Amino acid sequence: MTVRYTIAAAFLLVGILLVVMNLLSPPQVTAMGCSETYTGPDTPPERHCTKTTSIATGQLVYVLGISVGAIGIGYALVFSDHFFNRI
Repeated sequence: MTVRYTIAAAFLLVGILLVVMNLLSPPQVTAMGCSETYTGPDTPPERHCTKTTSIATGQLVYVLGISVGAIGIGYALVFSDHFFNRI
């Protein structure tokens, strides 16, 4: 019985830590784009680059889904233990 609770606690802890980690520091993706401007035939082109960083929503949803799954497994272990002890 204590082994099941230890495994359930591990699943719950991992799931909760993944949720907290992703909410405090969400995964990000960086995109970079450059453009050149020509002013004349004898002058070199001017290059302008921009770098944008945004939240990687696909990875965030994926990790949050794994977190919910781990929490669900932990709760299922505890619930099944309580349910089978009553029978």
